[in-house]
Amino acid sequence: MSETEFTVIICTRNRIDVLRDTVELVLRRLSMFPNSWLVVVDNASTDSTSEYLRAQAVKNERMVVVHEPIRGLYHARARGIRSVRGKFFTILDDDVVPDDNWPGALIVELAQNPRIGVVGTAIDLLWERDRPAWMTERLARNVFGGPIPGRSICRFPLYPYGCSAAFRFCDFLQLYSAPERQRVELGWGAVSTQEAPVGGEDWDLAELYIKNGLAAITVDHVRVGHRIDGSKVSPAWVLQKFEGDGRLRIRYARLAGHSWLSSRVLILMAVFPVLWVLHTLMEGTGSSGPRGLTIQAYSCRARGLWRELLWGIRGVRYPFHLGG
Repeated sequence: MSETEFTVIICTRNRIDVLRDTVELVLRRLSMFPNSWLVVVDNASTDSTSEYLRAQAVKNERMVVVHEPIRGLYHARARGIRSVRGKFFTILDDDVVPDDNWPGALIVELAQNPRIGVVGTAIDLLWERDRPAWMTERLARNVFGGPIPGRSICRFPLYPYGCSAAFRFCDFLQLYSAPERQRVELGWGAVSTQEAPVGGEDWDLAELYIKNGLAAITVDHVRVGHRIDGSKVSPAWVLQKFEGDGRLRIRYARLAGHSWLSSRVLILMAVFPVLWVLHTLMEGTGSSGPRGLTIQAYSCRARGLWRELLWGIRGVRYPFHLGG
């Protein structure tokens, strides 16, 4: 498989502290694949990222640097996809450390089975400082990802983790930049400060393949480490993330034409009043330990579900098929 053509996409903005290590590691890996390229998308960085990338591109003819002035991971990834060369491409976050069999094992999965469109990996959390005492395993898995047991086929609302995944290049990818997606944009960089951030650009990319008859899978024999600086993670951020996840569950169901009425969603929405009372009591007494924070987190997720259901965006459907 060393002759297979593929591109690695890294999107970055003001992360020079971790970007250097990631770019150098990826370039070393790609040296074993003569028909591979690295595309780094500079998403309107204001630190020394641009200078570093220009210097690296001069030294590495298979490295291409492109600039996306509109901030947000969705815009950066769409720009990177438009720069892909070859039959396959992988997306890697700038703070991810892949195992030794990356990206070769992912490309093999795609090359050997034409019915697979997306292959995601397992994630191991690399705490660059001590993990906060209040951060339970359950909370960490919800906000950062985690292990994947075996091999599984993905579908709404469970998709491969977007921080490390491989894709087959297909014509329908042009729909990832369709006007409807510009109008109702997903992604943490695309929301106002008045609401919890709503992600989902990873979901939408995988769903494009699924709706066009290709499988999205996850495997656990390919793993990556996700660097996490515990000093930059706060309980308030976790609660905001949980509420955003609740909003995404309803919002993307509407955008992609899925039913949101799963039993888990209905139960969480039904117990929201109880969760919110407990949440308010804990805030008032200041006695929220790890268990209490978990209760508050699921209360915020339920609130996000209700807010999006009652007041969320309506009347827009994303296109998934060319010519129709």
